[in-house]
Amino acid sequence: MAITFGKIEGQITVPTGGWTGSVNDGGGADVFTVAAGTYYHSSPGSGAADLIATLELALEAATGSGWTCSIAAGEGGTGLVTIAINSGTASVAWTSTDMRDALGFTGDMGAAASHVSPRQARSLWLPDCPIVSPYGANDAGTDVAASAHMVSPSGHVTGVRTARAVASWLRWSACAGAKTRIQLETTVNTSFQKFWRDTIEGTAGWAAQPFGPIRVHWDADDDATYKAYKVAGRLAQTFEPTQVSEGWTGLWEINMDRIYEVP
Repeated sequence: MAITFGKIEGQITVPTGGWTGSVNDGGGADVFTVAAGTYYHSSPGSGAADLIATLELALEAATGSGWTCSIAAGEGGTGLVTIAINSGTASVAWTSTDMRDALGFTGDMGAAASHVSPRQARSLWLPDCPIVSPYGANDAGTDVAASAHMVSPSGHVTGVRTARAVASWLRWSACAGAKTRIQLETTVNTSFQKFWRDTIEGTAGWAAQPFGPIRVHWDADDDATYKAYKVAGRLAQTFEPTQVSEGWTGLWEINMDRIYEVP
């Protein structure tokens, strides 16, 4: 199997009423709406489509024109979003700033055939070194029993078992500074620290709750195959990556020390 870097997507919750904006393809401004629900950038959430495909459908429903929306979220991708009209030009204005920010845009856009976000999409992390897991690609992890037991002096074991969870850990051992620390980003939003704040700490406007859920794709080119987790352990409280070489900020180890598969 080829070595892959993988990717992590955080859940994006669009509130009641949806996210709205307006688009003008020459015939006047039309309002488009991304409906309320839960989304991920490149895999379906509570609906049948991912966020980028849903945006494309919303633009086409509003204007009657053909659009192509995409995100460079595969192996080695930039994480940038492209919004393009298939014929002519169009301007885009954001009513919902959370939608603008989640997609990596910074303001309204004038008439053009194609608009590319100047920043990486948020609630997305694209590492630049191989993913390491205890059991390999797409194995959810270790069975953890919620149980209590006792052993009698003669060796009889009794107890109760109430549930079973699945836990794992993940590590990226040589991430560039730009993929690790906000201070070292060369494109805004590329660092795990930004992802941690938005999705694990849960401070982004679209984060319904802290600690995830997150979707881990062992192969960033495979949008259909992933495991969903909530984050626990040390990473639930602090993001403190380790320098590969003490005193050098060029490479870092990122360790998700305890994650639990979403039942």
